[in-house]
Amino acid sequence: MKKLLILLLFLLLPLNLAQAESLAQKLAGRILLQVEANGEAWYVNPDSQKRFYLGRPADAFKIMREQGLGVSNKDFNLFKGLAPVRLAGKILLKVEDLGEAYYVNPLNLTMHYLGRPVDAFSVMRNLGLGITDSNLALITVDAKSSPVITVDNSEVQAPVEVVTPETDTPVATSTPDSATGETATTSPIIIVDTTENIATTTCVWLAEYFDNKNLFGSPIATSSVKAINFDWGTGGPEQLSFFDRFSIRYTASCNFLDGNYEFRTVFDDAIRVYLDNENFLQSWADNDREMIFNRERNITAGSHEVKVEYYESTRNAKVKISWEKIN
Repeated sequence: MKKLLILLLFLLLPLNLAQAESLAQKLAGRILLQVEANGEAWYVNPDSQKRFYLGRPADAFKIMREQGLGVSNKDFNLFKGLAPVRLAGKILLKVEDLGEAYYVNPLNLTMHYLGRPVDAFSVMRNLGLGITDSNLALITVDAKSSPVITVDNSEVQAPVEVVTPETDTPVATSTPDSATGETATTSPIIIVDTTENIATTTCVWLAEYFDNKNLFGSPIATSSVKAINFDWGTGGPEQLSFFDRFSIRYTASCNFLDGNYEFRTVFDDAIRVYLDNENFLQSWADNDREMIFNRERNITAGSHEVKVEYYESTRNAKVKISWEKIN
């Protein structure tokens, strides 16, 4: 019996290795989000086909740059917005422009500027593919990758709705395919591809917390939140040890259909809302009571940056924002 078990192990080992190799090949160059956890993000290096944990936005920014490939301005300009197939999934660093970083989407070869940590965060969440823990485990973790950091579950991104896209066609046969390909694992790869659900993608917000009312200086904490819908009463965010005279900046890349939208806000004390860096809704003063402020805005189809700035003076603290397409 013991010999039989050993024989079975030897027979199954090559199959498991082949499954892992096949999955790593399919996902080379992709950004993966753990949908069964807290949406932790990983980058699969297209050369080594090993995964790197991206951690917080600042960590992701650092790791993406460390995995980058230098490119001259001349070559970069020749791409005209679309990288060659051989660079699918890679991070490009413009060595003549202080190392400006770009991520090449392996599905369509478009190049996405990584810029600040918030830009890297946007790329992670908007271009990431959801994956189950069991399938993620089939891809080897790079020895240099940081361990998973525990995230405060009270305001962390909830996994987006899990769907299995019918197709995920790469630009060329040498580019990575979707994680919905053939696999012999017992649990199928579960994927959500936000690039294929532009009209319904949920925003994921980068929240930056400040120890003053004016968003001054560097944030003392950051987190990822699935919605801006907070009523702290006389308290405040768990990221802060105090309850008065603080401010928060929320930033997200959100997808819209073409049309007219009504933005609705509830807040105490103050709020400012920006669309693509244009301030169109504002009440920036101490109110000491709940305020309701709405504005309509015509928006073209596609991805737009939405930024919400908020501050609390004293006593009750609350901030909520939502929008609805009205025509």
